[in-house]
Amino acid sequence: MKYQKAYDGVFVFWLGWYPMVAITNHKAAEAVLSLPNHKKGEEYAFLGLEDGIVVSHGDKWKARRKMIEPFFNTKSLTASISGMNQAFNLMTNELKEKRIETIDMGENIHKRSLDIIMKSTMSVPIVDKIEYKKTAISDIEACETIALTRILNPALWVDAIFYQTNAGRYFKKATGRLMAFMEEKIVERINEKSEMASKVDEKEQKMRHDLIDLLVMHHDPNSKDVTQSIDVTGITEEILNLLVAGHDTISAGLRWTLFLLGNHLDWQEKIYEEISNNLDIDQDPETLEDINSLVYLDWCIKESMRLFPPIPLVTRTLEYAVETGKHTIPKGTAIVFSYYTIQRDEKIWDNPELFDPERFSPERFSKIPKYGYLPFGHGKRSCIGKRFAVTEMKIFIIHLMRHYSWVSTQKVNQVSFGMDVTTKPLAPLTIRLTPRNKSQAFLRE
Repeated sequence: MKYQKAYDGVFVFWLGWYPMVAITNHKAAEAVLSLPNHKKGEEYAFLGLEDGIVVSHGDKWKARRKMIEPFFNTKSLTASISGMNQAFNLMTNELKEKRIETIDMGENIHKRSLDIIMKSTMSVPIVDKIEYKKTAISDIEACETIALTRILNPALWVDAIFYQTNAGRYFKKATGRLMAFMEEKIVERINEKSEMASKVDEKEQKMRHDLIDLLVMHHDPNSKDVTQSIDVTGITEEILNLLVAGHDTISAGLRWTLFLLGNHLDWQEKIYEEISNNLDIDQDPETLEDINSLVYLDWCIKESMRLFPPIPLVTRTLEYAVETGKHTIPKGTAIVFSYYTIQRDEKIWDNPELFDPERFSPERFSKIPKYGYLPFGHGKRSCIGKRFAVTEMKIFIIHLMRHYSWVSTQKVNQVSFGMDVTTKPLAPLTIRLTPRNKSQAFLRE
């Protein structure tokens, strides 16, 4: 924060021998992020995401985004709601069966988010107790920590050095397990499609049930043109990107939202009253209209992501020089944007450290600059799955809130956090659960 004030939000720092420009104000962020041609930073290559949509650029990125976009349209998103409901009903049933009163919901959130994204992308059943699910979360989290360590140590940027370390060897094995699991599912689907081709009509063949089905429509193992087709490796890397990025973003956003609502019981009760007035409290939300009718819930999630953005830092490498204020940033410069700092800038946010969901009312939010709020980025390279992420977060809170109220065991000023790939607490975010109706013993299927 002190550098933001001293240098007007644009300054140079050194990562070992590697210079970078930090951008911590919204005007400079807009000058770069509003232009789509700048590449993702070289650091993204260390995340283990291959060359999927999070990392790729140019014609390949444009083609892949066009292939994937239908997966996040309104029809597909609505179809995903039932899987979200199923996952979160299992979660609340488990809480009741174990009579849990005090808990850090992080493990539950990670588990159910992974269930949902595997269901949506690969049609892995929510209740499927496949062996790999037990290690997938630990693999993903460990790889994120290893990747960050590598990013912060330029000596480890050299593959020949990194993969000789214990961390590098684990990273290779863990990412290999994840890729092998997905590739097996993809090859099975391609073979199924080939067998079905002569048995169903053309209309049935074009039905899109999950992301694999959607991408298999573009599958051509003989084509080398990545703008027109996709091979098994390409499908695998795109599933990997959405699985890891979606799981991480949603999990981080939910943990902080639960924590903040546990510190602001007035807003928690406003949301519960809103749910009671707009939905059948004993029924699962079934439509986007149901979910999007909850204004207070929407404001609280947005305010949580302002204070603790799921992705706090992003990087770009400039493809050409950029003018911003009194600065000229030359071509080839590595840029790091601090969404965390921008979203707490006192020049654009009143009392920025305060949890105040009403700042997202239409009247107040209309005064915030476009690039002053960036939980999912802005422009053509903004998060492709942002509607999916927010919908899942809302459904999670609806499910938990209709069964429980909760209080956080720590105040906001007692919690430390680190800016990893996501914004992560450095200690458990424990909440104390209280059943809303102790006689309510029913379990949902």
